[in-house]
Amino acid sequence: MPGMGRSLQTGNSLIVSAFHSALLHQLLVALLVVAVCAIGFNVVRTAQYRRLRAQGHTAFPSARPTTAEPLARRVVRVGFGGLWILDGLLQLQSSMPLGLPSGVIQPAASTSPQWVQHIVNSGVTIWSDHPVQAAAATVWIQLGLGIWLLVAPRGRWSRLGGLASAGWALLVWVFGEAFGGIFAPGLTWLFGAPGAVLFYCVAGVLVALPERAYGSARLGRTILTAGGLFLIGMAVLQAWPGRGYWRGRGGTLTAMVQQMSKTPQPGFLSSWLGSFGSFVAAHGWGVNLFVVLTLTSVGVLLVSGRPKPVLVGLVALGVLSVADWVLVEDLGFLGGTGTDPNSMLPMALLFVTAVGLGPFPGGLALGVHSIGMLGRLFAETIEQMDMAPIHALELTGARRIQVFRHGIIPSILPSLLGISLYRLDENIRSSLVLGFVGAGGIGFQLLTAMNLFQYQEVSLLLIIIFVIVLAAERISAALRERLA
Repeated sequence: MPGMGRSLQTGNSLIVSAFHSALLHQLLVALLVVAVCAIGFNVVRTAQYRRLRAQGHTAFPSARPTTAEPLARRVVRVGFGGLWILDGLLQLQSSMPLGLPSGVIQPAASTSPQWVQHIVNSGVTIWSDHPVQAAAATVWIQLGLGIWLLVAPRGRWSRLGGLASAGWALLVWVFGEAFGGIFAPGLTWLFGAPGAVLFYCVAGVLVALPERAYGSARLGRTILTAGGLFLIGMAVLQAWPGRGYWRGRGGTLTAMVQQMSKTPQPGFLSSWLGSFGSFVAAHGWGVNLFVVLTLTSVGVLLVSGRPKPVLVGLVALGVLSVADWVLVEDLGFLGGTGTDPNSMLPMALLFVTAVGLGPFPGGLALGVHSIGMLGRLFAETIEQMDMAPIHALELTGARRIQVFRHGIIPSILPSLLGISLYRLDENIRSSLVLGFVGAGGIGFQLLTAMNLFQYQEVSLLLIIIFVIVLAAERISAALRERLA
């Protein structure tokens, strides 16, 4: 992934100072434009109100929609609005004016055909001629798109924001990501193909669609079918011989993971990447076979369109995507001049749009997160257990099953159960919050009651939530105390 793991000498103090000044100046210009538009809007609305008063009306006719925004559309709009804001904040790095062309754009096109490099180099020339202004403008464009999507939930302006988001994403995909590397020989889903910004473009189109398109299951089926065919195609490319993915030591995947482990990052993440790189070097063929089979299976399940197979496929895809995002892509933006969190998060948001939200997807979200956290805590508990009882049993001639039953289990069981109860307590509280974003349950009922101003029901639900959380806390504390 371009921009990762590069120690670019781009901290020229003069350029950095000019970049910060340009950011401030463009912000002032943007605020001035907003203020002028606000004044003009108020002038027009005042004139309209006076005409209405002259006609005997006391208020503007209500044009608010009578139905709520489709939940799937809201997820896409809010999710990608947040991602645009994150990308804009990443563009604030001081190395962007000089580092983006040489550290991100040109490496992305280095293995592509000449015609792709010619298109990308034209964009590089424009950026290099005006690095400060281009870098500052990119920050405010992406922040502006994110804010636009967040503050315009319905109507013409919301759909226009989706079109603007799609247009800018397409521009970045062509000139900034070299068409996502789809014409390069090393294309692979593991490294983020077909480019994160292409998913932003699709999301913008989805936001720009009329809301009636979300009223049937056709849109979701279309997304699932397209996504399934895409994953099957990625599996074929991953399995294609001669591309270096079947080799362990010296292979393409090993080199990528080892490169990611050298980027500036937290110590625990560097340790994970180092360990995974050693594992891939020793078992590269097996790792690639697992990825090929998983992508193929998930693609087939998504294309089937049946609810249960689709949910199983999405769970498998979610686990694989999280593992790839952490262990291969290194979260996509650590070190160097990373400009986005890569393709896993945008792709996951689009699939959520296809299946919608509800209690089951909400439970899956909690389950995937809990599996990762519990796996790590369980592993640390097992590594730190007292080995003296085990050695004593081995000296007495006990068999392995006896050592496991009378030595290992009694040593780690209290800690494992305590961790599990703590996680259960956390999940109960998190499930209430998930309800506010459409995952069902009491949280969703509370949000609905608040929106309808049914304060008696709100009070009752708050009491129920308090009782549930308190009871879970008491029971969990009692069990942990007993296990201790």
